[in-house]
Amino acid sequence: MMLFRNIILALFSTALIAGALFFIQGSRNPLCQPALIVGFPDNQAQEIIARILDETGGLPQEDADLDIPDHRRVLLPVADWSIRSAVLQNRNPNFMDNLRQEDSKITYAIDLNITWEDGAQGIVQWTSWRYGLVSCPLVISKGSGPTGKIRVIALTPAPVVTQTPTP
Repeated sequence: MMLFRNIILALFSTALIAGALFFIQGSRNPLCQPALIVGFPDNQAQEIIARILDETGGLPQEDADLDIPDHRRVLLPVADWSIRSAVLQNRNPNFMDNLRQEDSKITYAIDLNITWEDGAQGIVQWTSWRYGLVSCPLVISKGSGPTGKIRVIALTPAPVVTQTPTP
């Protein structure tokens, strides 16, 4: 009986410490990088960007909101991409409000190295939101959100191909 009581006490103490750390981290650490995302599938940074590239067929070489149809926006195919950084945070800075809200939101800011098929290279930032809660390093993902926005941070245009005249 004494062993059972000690096990229960140890489990309760561990749960109490874990809960306290969850609340403290949620309040003290608003930016989470890197994050351990649990819950709703497909909200890992790598999966989100791969899905967007599959759905859109490419990315623009200028700032754009991917959720708004724009006939002037040009989406160019991407040859290669990699994630430089991915930062997540609660949209509402008050952590306790996020706990009480059923539809609390996480904002994503993912910086990418991009090489377009035309040879241009750049650094772009993708931003959007998803349903969930951040208490770094843990992110509880509850659902998806909009496609998002692209902001071009740096762009090296494609090399100009010049043809030399034949004699």
